Amino acid sequence: MGGEKSKDATARDRILSAAERLFAEQGFHGTALRHISEATGVPINLISYHFATKERIYEAVVSRYAPVIFQMRSELLSELKAEYGDEPPPLRRILQTFIGPLFTLQRENSAGWSNFIRISSRDSGTNLWRGAVGANLSTVFDSYLTLLRRALPHAGQQDLLLGLMLAFQSLALISPAEVESLIGTVAADWCQVRLEDRLVDMLSNAFLGLVDQTGKFPASIDG
Repeated sequence: MGGEKSKDATARDRILSAAERLFAEQGFHGTALRHISEATGVPINLISYHFATKERIYEAVVSRYAPVIFQMRSELLSELKAEYGDEPPPLRRILQTFIGPLFTLQRENSAGWSNFIRISSRDSGTNLWRGAVGANLSTVFDSYLTLLRRALPHAGQQDLLLGLMLAFQSLALISPAEVESLIGTVAADWCQVRLEDRLVDMLSNAFLGLVDQTGKFPASIDG
């Protein structure tokens, strides 16, 4: 009995690992159950037995990573609120809590988190993605929106939402595979060393550029 459970767990892991890679490389709609079957050697009927539909596979893949990143961001935001109290945190510190955890996690498990980043940057904003991450996305999104509104009180709601969407889309740059495809392996190695700070700077300036249109430009991204 225990051996059968072990086999089932092994098959599930193989299915999820293959699906994760395929979803990252080809996208959800470009990946068929046939592709997952070919990559794992698991028959399609057994894949359907374990997960029922391709959407359930996608949700299981996302669930490997999303709760971890949401928890890390939530903890960092709580620390930031405790540190600054009633004062608005600097814009740069807010964005560091958004970007930093992904760099940390990717260093611990480069291939897995690179796949997740590629999937999330492609699919964020879609019904597919929202269905996979559930209420966690809205909770974290609202927390960032609240802090950004305090840090940039003259910014319009639409501009803050636009900036947040830009931040989500920029995460594709964290994936080494994406960077290498654009600028080559050697340049990518150099770029990854500097990328975290540069990405935070870029997003900070993007937010400030939106606010600058109102004629009320903060003196510094650091407060």
